[in-house]
Amino acid sequence: MMVGQLQNQMTADAAGMAASGSGLYAVRITPAGAGAIAVIAVIGLAARPCVMQLCMRAKDLAVNSLTRATLRFQGREIDDALVVCREEYHFEIHAHGGVAVVEQILSALDAAGATVRDGFENLPNHQPLQDGQTASPAPAILNEVLTALPGLDNSFAVRLLASQHIQGLGAWAGRSAARLKNSSHIDALWRVQSQARWILEKSTFFRHFRTPPRIALIGRPNAGKSTLINTLAGRSASITSDLAGTTRDWVDVMIRITAGDVSLNAVVVDTAGMRCTDDPLERESILRSHQQTLHADITVWVIDGTQRDESVPAGLDLNGPSRAIYALNKTDLGLHDKHFTTRDRNATVCMSALTGTGIEELHEAILKALGVWNCSPQSPLVWTPRQRNLLEEISGTPGSAVVLTLLSELCGEWQ
Repeated sequence: MMVGQLQNQMTADAAGMAASGSGLYAVRITPAGAGAIAVIAVIGLAARPCVMQLCMRAKDLAVNSLTRATLRFQGREIDDALVVCREEYHFEIHAHGGVAVVEQILSALDAAGATVRDGFENLPNHQPLQDGQTASPAPAILNEVLTALPGLDNSFAVRLLASQHIQGLGAWAGRSAARLKNSSHIDALWRVQSQARWILEKSTFFRHFRTPPRIALIGRPNAGKSTLINTLAGRSASITSDLAGTTRDWVDVMIRITAGDVSLNAVVVDTAGMRCTDDPLERESILRSHQQTLHADITVWVIDGTQRDESVPAGLDLNGPSRAIYALNKTDLGLHDKHFTTRDRNATVCMSALTGTGIEELHEAILKALGVWNCSPQSPLVWTPRQRNLLEEISGTPGSAVVLTLLSELCGEWQ
């Protein structure tokens, strides 16, 4: 069954149960056991006051909208979650999928008066809509938001998607439709299509929240690459030594890049120092380091700031498919006078891997290079093939009437 059909059937089931006066139920929709996200539906005529006992924000939550809040019950904090109002009688709680968290939420809902069940099929008086009743399915974008959330383990990514149907993509579609309806001038269509192309280009960064980007640390021997990866990881992940050539093979470790409100998991790779050598083993290590730059999303060229030589070894392309950041290391020891006279200073960070000075600036530079910096839940974002295909059609389709139809298809019943 397609996602939209499943959501519609769930809403229809909930409407039928509410109309039949079959009580108040807390239904675990996602499978039992640990998972990234757990979804619990609260269904019944008293659904809103029940959910309000865990989240007071549910009091004013409109149909087809959601809010992010901390769940509390009897003065005890349970979890940070998304609370969705699908219908007046149908709420959903999207929380972290740990077994203990889910049990606490279900216990709290039980104490608030709901009967706990696993799945709609286990509910009594389960029946379809009666004649004359109508279900109000969630808009298409809200369906896609709810489908994507279980696959995310990053709270910032959750916040980015959570309001897309209201404040982000959905709001842009509404404004665009109003602009086209109120103006037949070609400039109105051109503006909507230009914005659609911008959204498509801007949204490519979201893949990094699903697949952590790779960051390759490269540089000459003793530039401080291994010390830097240990500082970024917050632990001893790579061996450090004053002896050049200590790192003979690449080492990767998962880290979290954070700047401001933005956070992102990433894989950082420590590589062998770049230099000319007669050692066949070290030469092979250096070759592998070159290969790591080809597969990296970001390349950080670590430079010993106390030395004069800042040149990039022959054959190493820092203008390749990955973006380059220049990390001028060892500022705690004082910098050589000749540095970065020709570098783009926007891609340069002065830092000390040993003391941690400049690490925050390096985090910010990485997020900027990945396109993640300064993204906002209010900014339109596409993350599904359906959305991308529709925006591609919008950006290249002549005629306002066709674009209006595509905008309506994009968002469902947003009007």
